[in-house]
Amino acid sequence: MTTAHQLRKRWTAAHQFTISIVISLSLLLVFLIGCSQQQDEQNISTSPIRIGAVLPLSGNSAAWGEQGRWGIEMAITKANEAGSISGHRIEVIFEDSQATPRIALTAFNKLTQVDGVDAVVGDIVSATTLAMAPLAEERNVTLIAPTASAPAITNAGTFIFRVWPSDLLEGVAAADWARAQHIDKVAILHIANDYGAGLATTFRTQLEGTGGQIVSVQSYAQDQTDFKPYLTRVKYESPDLIYIISYYKDAGLILKQAREMGIATRFLGATAVESPDLLLLAGSAAEGLVYPTIVDFDPSNPTPHQKVFIDEFTKMYGKSPDWASSHAHDAMLVIIEALKSGARTGDEIRAYIDKRRIFEGLTGKIHFNDNGDVIDKPIVMKEVRDGKFVVLSRPR
Repeated sequence: MTTAHQLRKRWTAAHQFTISIVISLSLLLVFLIGCSQQQDEQNISTSPIRIGAVLPLSGNSAAWGEQGRWGIEMAITKANEAGSISGHRIEVIFEDSQATPRIALTAFNKLTQVDGVDAVVGDIVSATTLAMAPLAEERNVTLIAPTASAPAITNAGTFIFRVWPSDLLEGVAAADWARAQHIDKVAILHIANDYGAGLATTFRTQLEGTGGQIVSVQSYAQDQTDFKPYLTRVKYESPDLIYIISYYKDAGLILKQAREMGIATRFLGATAVESPDLLLLAGSAAEGLVYPTIVDFDPSNPTPHQKVFIDEFTKMYGKSPDWASSHAHDAMLVIIEALKSGARTGDEIRAYIDKRRIFEGLTGKIHFNDNGDVIDKPIVMKEVRDGKFVVLSRPR
């Protein structure tokens, strides 16, 4: 028979056991919470810093977009290999613009509203860069264009930068070259977008200001493939020079169709014609085409630093880098430098670039002015000769 004393002993033992369980569970809970918090802190400290990139990865300008992507990847790889930024690796989210403003806007919206990026590299072409610029301003997102050159980008906003100079430089150089060749009459055929219209205006102003004459200005849609109606008019006008402001694909078609029509007039092009794909499309019809370009990156005459990049790039991708890859690389490099300084938000990145102004990149000195335009870039005239892009003149 159980006594009261025995009952009290049992109750005490049970009570002590219960307290022990409660304490053990409490300690376990504290431990688990601590582990969870530690894991959360670790995840926060090691989560990647995401940067966006909008490039023409498909469509008529895909060759540039491909090169641009590779240039960006090289910059990111080097940065991550050199060590994380305060425990963060850099990650790039690529979106395809197809060189089309509407599609570029969709890409930009996805990067900023879904992925939450604060900085974007893009675009290769001017029309898409200008399409994204108002949203970049509205959302305080730093936008750095690798090669967009339309003059309108100069006043596109305080968050807009570019590492390729304005077409004001190229257009003046092209017109001055024409006049130096004693060319008086020029017909202009340009792509109907911001890039084409801006460069045509600059060239015309400079040429006419030095005594030359523009006999006609014709524009064509970006997806145009039949240029014979435009060339028929040009043939009738008999200019001394035909100035085509185009991308490599349309330039190749124009040159080929012109030669098929018996047009022997000399052609002057824009920087954007320089691509191996032009030579594939136009063949011998490209011979003699002259165009201006900047020479801060010339694979045929690289600096020691550029030679290392070219060798690594070629080994990795099986192709030589060009002006698109080198300038996309440097656009990303500017953002990386801002991140290293501690900048994270779009406003902080913008403020850092505005304060520092001068960066050293693959293409040499990157010097931004008050409008975010790069300045002090050397320019030369080049010619397609024996299936190669050959420098004609010294930098100016």
